[in-house]
Amino acid sequence: TAGRATSNEGGGLHSVPTWSDRRYPMVAAIPKHSGQSAWENNLCELCGEVAVDEKKANCPNCRGPLLRPVVKAKNGRYRLVEGFHSSSYKRMKSDEPAFTITTASGHIGSDHTIHPFENRLLSTLECSLLQTFPATFNWGDALARWGHTNIRMMIGEAVPPLFTEQHGGVLQRILRNDPPEDLIAESDNRCRTARNKLKSKSSVAKKNEHV
Repeated sequence: TAGRATSNEGGGLHSVPTWSDRRYPMVAAIPKHSGQSAWENNLCELCGEVAVDEKKANCPNCRGPLLRPVVKAKNGRYRLVEGFHSSSYKRMKSDEPAFTITTASGHIGSDHTIHPFENRLLSTLECSLLQTFPATFNWGDALARWGHTNIRMMIGEAVPPLFTEQHGGVLQRILRNDPPEDLIAESDNRCRTARNKLKSKSSVAKKNEHV
């Protein structure tokens, strides 16, 4: 079963789900600040650290489940959770830029949702700040009306406000015929790559329209 831990900070948005099952020891087993995931845990709750293949769900000694994302199958055996292993059940690194905040930031199995050094998910407030919403942003009665899940979805769907502000400032200067000196040149390989990707997506979209 799951509960919720809430602080008054941020108008109640500094809140996270809590766990009373094996998810807590699984998260606690991920080294702090490491950027590693629970998929890499070589720990058994009974036997401690063990030498085991990354594709295994069971401890080679006691045969119990490892502290990895596992589920119990109908036959009573444990297996690894299916899905993407590259970014799920993973801590964010303390000394690197944050990864994209997704709409599913309240789920432990989503992309980089685990706090860098505390054994919990990122709070709704932390996700908002990482997405560059100002600390003074007024969410009105959204929390009371729709709850944390919907606010997390709004945060994940949003274009970061700081990016929008900076992008808008550049467009303003271009319209005033005063472009910033550090703009990427049109001949830059990054611009060519972006144009090619946009053309490719546009052609696919047009083909789908005629299917």
